[in-house]
Amino acid sequence: MTEPRAVDSDERAARDAFRASVRRFVEREIAPHVAEWDEAGSFPRELYAQAAAAGLIGLGYPEHLGGTPAGLAWRLIASGEVARAGSGGLLASLFSHSIGLPPIIARGSDAL
Repeated sequence: MTEPRAVDSDERAARDAFRASVRRFVEREIAPHVAEWDEAGSFPRELYAQAAAAGLIGLGYPEHLGGTPAGLAWRLIASGEVARAGSGGLLASLFSHSIGLPPIIARGSDAL
């Protein structure tokens, strides 16, 4: 098993700043509405654009495809902060592209 690599202070500071940014986004755009959205069984489609503008939707995907390359730690930060809003349904729905997109990136054609 591979030992986890040490995280230097610059990386830790960058992750902490990202976590704070995602937390603010969740507190402002998701938390006040999540119970209502869960009750309705949906959320506004605009949330995808808002999450993308906050740097969440393309996180971990290649830049040439509109993403922001990032390691697993960064994606876990984003998922963890969105999960704090209390809705697994919202988390799964907002990041549903992460189910089908990785195999397309890995094995799909440029046209896909």
